[in-house]
Amino acid sequence: MKVQVLLKNLNKAAAVPTSTVNILVKAADTALSLKENIASNVCLCTSKTKELTSNGKEIPDSQRLMAFGINDGDVLELAFQPSEEVFVQQLSDLLSPSKQAISPEELGLLFAHRHGASLKEALASLEIGKKSFQAFLESQKCFVVEGGLVKCAQKEVPKVVAPGPIQVHVSVKLTVDGAEAKKGLLSDDEEDSPLQLDSSCIVGPTKDLLAASLQVPWPERELLLGGKALEDTQSLSEAGAKDGCSLVLSAKASEGALAAQLAKLLEEHKALSVSELGLLYTEKHGATIAQALRTLGLHSSLRRFLERDSRFLLEGGCVRSADGPILETPLSRRTKYAQVDTMDYILSRLQKGSFLNIARIEPSGRSGKEATIFVAGLPPIDRSALLAGLRAPLAAALESGLGDAEGSVSISGDEVLISLSKATQEMPVRLRLAAA
Repeated sequence: MKVQVLLKNLNKAAAVPTSTVNILVKAADTALSLKENIASNVCLCTSKTKELTSNGKEIPDSQRLMAFGINDGDVLELAFQPSEEVFVQQLSDLLSPSKQAISPEELGLLFAHRHGASLKEALASLEIGKKSFQAFLESQKCFVVEGGLVKCAQKEVPKVVAPGPIQVHVSVKLTVDGAEAKKGLLSDDEEDSPLQLDSSCIVGPTKDLLAASLQVPWPERELLLGGKALEDTQSLSEAGAKDGCSLVLSAKASEGALAAQLAKLLEEHKALSVSELGLLYTEKHGATIAQALRTLGLHSSLRRFLERDSRFLLEGGCVRSADGPILETPLSRRTKYAQVDTMDYILSRLQKGSFLNIARIEPSGRSGKEATIFVAGLPPIDRSALLAGLRAPLAAALESGLGDAEGSVSISGDEVLISLSKATQEMPVRLRLAAA
């Protein structure tokens, strides 16, 4: 489908405050991918903020546009604010005081190579397009221009963090009823995980991505730096995150939160078997229901948890909301596996409801039992480590959904293997994860 994007320059002195571009949007496109598409035609690299909205509502970077309700012909607005401070810092990073002076032309080539935009485009976005680049450099106290060459002044430039890769250490802190809980959702080597992120990433989507990767399903969570909660709308650099810093993903676990998540899953179904409800929970939140129950200090049986909560009714081996429609017993999982092909069933489950932000799934190999799942919304830095962290929750989600099929799920290298008892003579289904 095609949408119209109104580009709004928040710099009031800008020569062209608004312009319009027409963009083709695919089914899997997110707000972030749309911004990146626009950035290939419009200089956004010097901007502090880039906010995409529809009818006044901000669209999160990780949100798929079609899921947000965007339709063919809709008009969106991308507001951005070019910053001279950011531009100066970007130039200063290219002109370290330890380097020799270079010509403005050479500096322009370095800028275009690093940021994918020409100096003319950058200067135009700052409403200084009529001023020569050399005149702009001469007007800045942090640069020295002599004999047609430019270098950084010896005085340190006030630091404005420009977008770029940073390595951070991430740990998880869980609390249950106000008391710190055992890290039941983390293995020993995941308690302090080093990851590479981009400092321009927004805190909200980054928090959600870390929660999925570290199998933290609880909705009430915060990302902490130095004991202080970061605002969801800030970028990591604006929040003070620097290379080598330590972040804490703090989450509050409670029986009420778990019950609310399960009730939400039941809203879309008249009735589910207990095992199906557990599978849906894992697909949606990235951690198994047994892990969530153990974190709360409860028995790992989902049936026991449902029986003691008045919001749920169990009848004939199935569960429904107490205030939901009359129970209709669904087909058993064994019957479902007998009716559909193993590969088709697994892929349909992933596409129907998964904690992964799936852009597309592409079959591969000659056996018909291999597929690659392309995950959208990943930061551009250290994607291989993030994908490796998502394999375990994906395997757990698939394994909890086998139910009566009595199959097995395992991880072999970069693949998740699924085998079913009814297909012992067949090759296992092989799934791989890749960045979209």
